[in-house]
Amino acid sequence: MQVHKARRKYSRLERPEAQFWEIMHIVTTTVIAASVGASVSRAFLVNEQDVKLLCVAMLFGYAAGVVARLYVRPGIACLALCLAVPPSILTALYTRELSNQILAGMFLLFLLGGIDTIRHAYKTAIRNIKDRLEMARLAEYDPLTGLANHRGLVKAFKLATHSTEPFVLHCLDLDRFKAINDTHGHSAGDALLKEVASRIQGVVRSTDTVARLGGDEFVVLQAPLLKAEDATALAARITQALGEPFWLFDQTLQVEIGASLGYAHATPDSALEALMDRADQASYAAKRQGGNLYAEFQN
Repeated sequence: MQVHKARRKYSRLERPEAQFWEIMHIVTTTVIAASVGASVSRAFLVNEQDVKLLCVAMLFGYAAGVVARLYVRPGIACLALCLAVPPSILTALYTRELSNQILAGMFLLFLLGGIDTIRHAYKTAIRNIKDRLEMARLAEYDPLTGLANHRGLVKAFKLATHSTEPFVLHCLDLDRFKAINDTHGHSAGDALLKEVASRIQGVVRSTDTVARLGGDEFVVLQAPLLKAEDATALAARITQALGEPFWLFDQTLQVEIGASLGYAHATPDSALEALMDRADQASYAAKRQGGNLYAEFQN
């Protein structure tokens, strides 16, 4: 265990090395558990009360430690209990002494309770891990549309900057969104935002990141950019998709909007906020020309 901890201080374990340490852990646990079971079984065959008392205490202490420390590896934990406890139960019953038979019953209850505790603790640990992962996921996503939020965009931007591939940031505002909100209410606005998110996701790649930063402001991180003309092509697809009519509330309400989109190419020293500012400037230029257009940021 100490060797494993010392090794982990230097670098993260690769999968083959992690599997090696896992096997070593299983072998060590198996040997120790079998040794404990053999020692306690031997104590029941030797008519020495002090030795038996010491070994029984060792068995309970070892089994409790297995439950407390190894429940995250339920297979290993149950294997250790089954190697340590059942031999003691069988030997205690073999002696045909009443006191030993009582101990055998206690051992059996302890074994069953330990296995059940391992099962419960493992399920609780898995549930807690899933809850933390879900909370971390929700912290990076917009609850209305399911798109990334600003935090999720920052994470995607950092990943893009760590790559040597070029990338582009698209910023867009919806045209006439406020009028729809004012005319049909916020429920219509929320439904429209969900549809907008769906359409944008329908025209991007799986490697691209779509984010909603609030209101009707959307951002698309196009990474990697394989060809320079791909940025223009994506901007055209987005504006074309959002220029089509939207049907809301089970096809009972039709609305038409558009999108003013601007995009900017990242440079090696680009910061997210600076790149968004450039894309926003291009978006404003598209809006000044009447909207439902796209424009590239020009220095």
